[in-house]
Amino acid sequence: MSEINFNNLLHAAMSANPTPIRWGIIGTGKIAQSFAECFQWVPQAQLCAVASRQEAQAQAFAAKYHIPAAFDNYQALAQSDDIDAVYIAAEHTQHYPATLLCLANKKAVLCEKPLAINALQVEKMIALAQNQQVYLMEALWTRFLPNFQKLQQLIADDAIGKIRHIQADFGFQALADPQSRLFNPALGGGALLDVGIYPLFLSLQLLGKPLRISAQALLTDQGVDAQTAITLEYAAQLATLTASIVCNQSIEANIYGEKGKIKLHFPFHTPLAKIELFKNWKTSQVIEVETVGNGYNYELQAATDDLLAGKVQNDLFSWQDSLQLMQVMDAVRQQIDLQYPPSVENM
Repeated sequence: MSEINFNNLLHAAMSANPTPIRWGIIGTGKIAQSFAECFQWVPQAQLCAVASRQEAQAQAFAAKYHIPAAFDNYQALAQSDDIDAVYIAAEHTQHYPATLLCLANKKAVLCEKPLAINALQVEKMIALAQNQQVYLMEALWTRFLPNFQKLQQLIADDAIGKIRHIQADFGFQALADPQSRLFNPALGGGALLDVGIYPLFLSLQLLGKPLRISAQALLTDQGVDAQTAITLEYAAQLATLTASIVCNQSIEANIYGEKGKIKLHFPFHTPLAKIELFKNWKTSQVIEVETVGNGYNYELQAATDDLLAGKVQNDLFSWQDSLQLMQVMDAVRQQIDLQYPPSVENM
């Protein structure tokens, strides 16, 4: 698989359509701030509005990032005639209703991961996007990073031979606040949806749908997974994955092949991840990959290019990719008995 040349894509898009895509953001948290900062690297995208359920937060966010419009509710942004597309950066449990709201109002959606709480919600989101013929993509930024493109190219070029095993972990020690989004089941808390999604994404992208899934977890007193261990079994490969919100892990990934391995160094899911190639288990080589921006610009660029091209889904991370990822997470949840309130599951 060849690497994506985002500069070529950008120049092509600018030539085809000089009018920028007008974006709004739902949410004002840390990830929304990172996304707002990435517009400086994507000239064909313009940040025009922000929405929060707290008016003061929306106004402060708009002032900080020089955004023309600030709304104190999501519906007002979704109905604005001055917006073409919306990035949803609210808490997990708001991804589904906020996406449906935007799609119903013919607004393209780039929704932060996880796309929803369960596969049924994802299916409904996809169905509405298809019915409305409106763009929808899960914002799993790792898929669009240059180092991930390079990883796929190395594997396609047979740098380590056939993959036999993938090992990846993502864990950090969070403050155990039962009301926080990480520990509160009413907010879709737990390690799986927040960080376990990254090792799972890596395995599914490289190996596809597994034949069997097994998982174990330690649940908190609130009933969310504090630590989860997952094994994906394929015909001739295994993936062993872990996630935690109560202990720091290496946040690295190792892809073992017949002729060597590729190591994605800490933090493996970001543009900072160094790629180290081990050939024949004797010598290693660091693979240099050039990046620009803060990393979020790559998914923004991809979505903006898609919209300029009139697409309703992305070729690299399609609706089916998001659905399969959520179906695997549903299977893991069933095995570890991770249950969320009916109001969250059945919105």
